[in-house]
Amino acid sequence: RIHNGMQILRKAVFSVLETERDRVEAIKTTGPDVSMGEFHDAAPLSLFLVSQGLGHLIKMCCGLGKNVESVDTEKDCLSSWNATLVVWVFDILIDLVKGRKNKQHNDIGKYGRKVILKEVVNLVFKSIAVLKGKTRLSFVQLLTTLIKMGVAYHPESCDVLKDLLNRIWQQQKRHNKFSQFFQALLELVMILDEQQKDQHTKDKKLKEMKDSVLDGKMVKDSKTKDTKAMDVANQPMDQVEGGEEGSNQVFTDCKFESTMDTNGIIYTIGSNKKQAYWTNPGVKKKK
Repeated sequence: RIHNGMQILRKAVFSVLETERDRVEAIKTTGPDVSMGEFHDAAPLSLFLVSQGLGHLIKMCCGLGKNVESVDTEKDCLSSWNATLVVWVFDILIDLVKGRKNKQHNDIGKYGRKVILKEVVNLVFKSIAVLKGKTRLSFVQLLTTLIKMGVAYHPESCDVLKDLLNRIWQQQKRHNKFSQFFQALLELVMILDEQQKDQHTKDKKLKEMKDSVLDGKMVKDSKTKDTKAMDVANQPMDQVEGGEEGSNQVFTDCKFESTMDTNGIIYTIGSNKKQAYWTNPGVKKKK
């Protein structure tokens, strides 16, 4: 009866959330995401369920309260955490994200980026390490589904699962019999490793492209400077600008040819660059 009741509740909740999802996806934005205010107005039930799931995850990871399955009174239930509820909530949210229209590969959409936050995914990683019993298998399966969807998470979170996998391996290899949880965890770690390798390859190619563009620009700038230098070197001396910045000073090419010619440097100085009658530049002018 409880199982049937939960299925009826799931259908009712799913129907409401489906409408909220479509409202969020229809919001026109300048960027990829909607604001929290817009999300609150368009999807209040979705926001409530995410906050509830997040609250239970924080209690699990921080060791606050007890597992709801181990308490006896209603008062204790209010301060306890419920791992089954977390899985139930996020299973619904995952189905909603997968079922949206016009979806693209590895893009969870505006709605998905609000209900499946990076912080939530990181907490699911940590929860697997602290949970015990059958519940943590459900969390491994949940996280595997999230990772395959392309959700964001902190890369260092993988180290927690790798350490857990190694410890279980050391325990179970003695009997040469491995549990369903170990096999599910192994599959998850392999998926994570593959994703990290792909991301490393993408980052490496992107860096190579940036370095190539930068090197090409530096070579181009160097060639431009060399060309300008050659142009200046090939100009006649009387066309080369000099002096202080902004001056129009022009240098004259003084080439001596014969005695008493007007091409030498002394004549040039004495005649003010051939613009006046020549006077001896060595004689002091009377004031």
